[in-house]
Amino acid sequence: MHADSASLPPRATAGFTLIEVMIALVILAVGLLSLEALGIGAARVNTLAEKQSRYTAAAVTGMEELRNAVHATPGALPISSQAKVAVSGGDTVLVARSATRAAQRQARLSVTVTPTTTGNRLVRAAPVTLNSYLFHQDIP
Repeated sequence: MHADSASLPPRATAGFTLIEVMIALVILAVGLLSLEALGIGAARVNTLAEKQSRYTAAAVTGMEELRNAVHATPGALPISSQAKVAVSGGDTVLVARSATRAAQRQARLSVTVTPTTTGNRLVRAAPVTLNSYLFHQDIP
């Protein structure tokens, strides 16, 4: 043995090796990328929920208009109409309304909102359909 080799510190107290540091960085990078993907997924789900809320609001408005039309002229069944409507967020939807006679003094109302163009092409919402029955004494 040489005299100067005894003065060197033991290898265990010398610190981390380059391999250990690189493995720690890879693990950290994978964890951070997972968190980023989670954030992107949450943003996409939030956008989808906003779109579905807008489409549902358009369907409720269409149902109210259809009920008012049936109350105004109950003997004019069947009633059907389609219209393109712009909703907030840059989307355009097709609102299809129909009212048919279901039974004596009863009308079946249906409103379907179908997206036609969307502002955000990454998130596609499903069509919304509302069905209801209306009882009116003047429906034949």
